[in-house]
Amino acid sequence: MEYISEAQAVSEVFKLFSALFDGPPPLSAAVRVIDDILPALRKTLDLGERETDLRPECFAAEYENLFLVPSVQRQLDPYSTSYAKEPAEARAKLIPELLMLAEILRIPWQKENFIAGRAYPVMPDHLSVLFGLLSVTSLVDIDADIAGKSALEWNSTLAEEAALTLGEMRNVMLARVGSIRNPGYCELITVALAY
Repeated sequence: MEYISEAQAVSEVFKLFSALFDGPPPLSAAVRVIDDILPALRKTLDLGERETDLRPECFAAEYENLFLVPSVQRQLDPYSTSYAKEPAEARAKLIPELLMLAEILRIPWQKENFIAGRAYPVMPDHLSVLFGLLSVTSLVDIDADIAGKSALEWNSTLAEEAALTLGEMRNVMLARVGSIRNPGYCELITVALAY
């Protein structure tokens, strides 16, 4: 059995979060996420046992309603700058930085084609993109210079944006009865925020 480094393990968890916020996993993958991965992360993070049972189809059932269907009542937004005190200013500052980081790392942040049932981030402050960038920058030496910032500075910026977004999303989900109907993404948000 080959072991991976701690940095590689962290990167893999960020890839998982990126994928799950990009769209629901196939049912076979959802079973593994629900039965193995999320409980292992909960244990590692001392979160205790999950309070609700999750079914493999929960992610697919919830994703479209939470993230794809436009609604004036929907307050759950996977974009970090939406939760800033001054969203327009935050977007104007952060977006060019993220675009530059993605270009330097040669990471495509926007899909070429829309895929039904998957997110289509139009701005690089989408949680799936933030976690995708973190999965790469977490493997780089913390002192390495990437476009005038150290990898550690990029990690801090990306993690802060992800934490802000996850925290606000959790607040929205806990404040409404709908969180009971969305146990999969409520669980994912809880675990990702703790991570």
